[in-house]
Amino acid sequence: MLNEEQDLLPVEQQTLTFYGKPIVVARLPDGQPGVVLRFLCENLQIDTAAQTQRIRRTEAIAEDLVFCAGRD
Repeated sequence: MLNEEQDLLPVEQQTLTFYGKPIVVARLPDGQPGVVLRFLCENLQIDTAAQTQRIRRTEAIAEDLVFCAGRD
């Protein structure tokens, strides 16, 4: 199980278009898909910090929030 204190390097990374704007998606070392939350929130025009807090408070998805070192 991953936690928010781990930094991960994606094994694969692509940029897709979401709501007409770029969004970075990745495959993590354990094979799980990932998305850059900042880009997702920006495309939906919601606050990234607030959404991160909501995710951390939601037990069902909190453990899936990981920080991944990626390329900008």
